Amino acid sequence: GQASIETGPEVEDLTILTHLHEPEILHSLAIRYERDLIYTATGPILLALNPFKSLKIYGPAEMEVYAKSGVASAKGLSSAGAGDESSVPSSPAPHAFAIADRAFRAMVSLSTHERASKKAEGIGSGRDRTTAKPSAGSNQTILVSGESGAGKTETTKIIMAYLTQLAELEASLGQKSKGRVVEQPIRAFKPQDKVLQSNPVLEAFGNARTVRNDNSSRFGKFIELQFDTSRLSLNRFALPSARDSPLVGASVRTFLLEKVRVVRQAEGERNFHVFYLLGCGGDDEQ
Repeated sequence: GQASIETGPEVEDLTILTHLHEPEILHSLAIRYERDLIYTATGPILLALNPFKSLKIYGPAEMEVYAKSGVASAKGLSSAGAGDESSVPSSPAPHAFAIADRAFRAMVSLSTHERASKKAEGIGSGRDRTTAKPSAGSNQTILVSGESGAGKTETTKIIMAYLTQLAELEASLGQKSKGRVVEQPIRAFKPQDKVLQSNPVLEAFGNARTVRNDNSSRFGKFIELQFDTSRLSLNRFALPSARDSPLVGASVRTFLLEKVRVVRQAEGERNFHVFYLLGCGGDDEQ
């Protein structure tokens, strides 16, 4: 017989490498990185390498691919039958969008099924804890970790952007599948806008330039996005209308702020951004 040797840039999941050891892992990552394939899976974990340049892999078209795949997976269908004639890979390439989508599906899957089953059984709105599955339909956590300059802050922004836009994106997909043109409502300061626009403020007070990173986060951050799953439809695991976003709020908790940086910085480093912003914003008299 013949043995199949899995190696090279085509390997999107390191767990299927024929020789799973450090040199082969680093070799596969290096080859993929040279081809701008910065995301590689290792089981349920996503490895991301900082490309130090802009890549066109985060636009609406890319979001749509992962949203379609997520809807199809949640409904137990192939992606090609997810409400659009265009073909979508059943398993899109590893991406931060895929991680965010998987967390979203796990968050809403049990709650929507529970509502349907309780309605069929004539049960009230109270949660039946005996039938709850701890692995689905519960709060989800995405941990973003890495060394300084690895891209943790940017990855967090990417994940948040996908989660905040997912409901509206899928609602528009549903309308397109019915042959209608969707007009997105123009409303100032929607919850998702507030969440995304808060990032620059946090970075001003907690980020600084270091010898390795011009925008290094000098604090830990716990971001909680709060969704109202009662607004999600059972058949699509998404919104029937883009006007009723399930994202109803968010909270941010910070910890381990590097306070010593206010009075002392290492050579080649700077203080927190906010001090320079204040200096640039004032006139000579101020």
